Amino acid sequence: MHSTACQRSPFPSTGRRGVGLVEMMLSVVLICLIATVAIPQLLTLHRKAMRAEVMPNLRAIGMAEQAWFASEASWVEAGPNPVPPVDRALRDFDRKRPDWRPLAWYPEGQVRCSYSTTILDRGVTVRADALCDLDADKRMLLLRFEVPRANAPGVFLDLYPERF
Repeated sequence: MHSTACQRSPFPSTGRRGVGLVEMMLSVVLICLIATVAIPQLLTLHRKAMRAEVMPNLRAIGMAEQAWFASEASWVEAGPNPVPPVDRALRDFDRKRPDWRPLAWYPEGQVRCSYSTTILDRGVTVRADALCDLDADKRMLLLRFEVPRANAPGVFLDLYPERF
């Protein structure tokens, strides 16, 4: 004969049901502690990843400048592209600008920074600049690549190293 009463649980009962307030508060405190450590680290990694776009682009602009100088014995001065102001949003690089055409350099896809080149020392050297706001705080990051005249490695200058 089958009984309609509740069957006993195979696990012994301690008389408590659910999670107590102390356990819940400890869980919340632990989650907050983990978040306090993890979130700043994740934000730093995110900014570094966005900054990683800049270095190869500046080096490629430098190589394009060197190639132009080798064939024409002059540097190319190109204005900011895309035109500032910049923010962390992706923007199209204007491929139709006449000042960038001699370099024949264009980034792959969209960019977060505004790129430009400046001739220095009365045509002796040139530098490539990247102006960015990678963390949307309205403070700009300026990275420079001093382009060498010969087949030497260029020099990166981070004008705001404490930020990233």
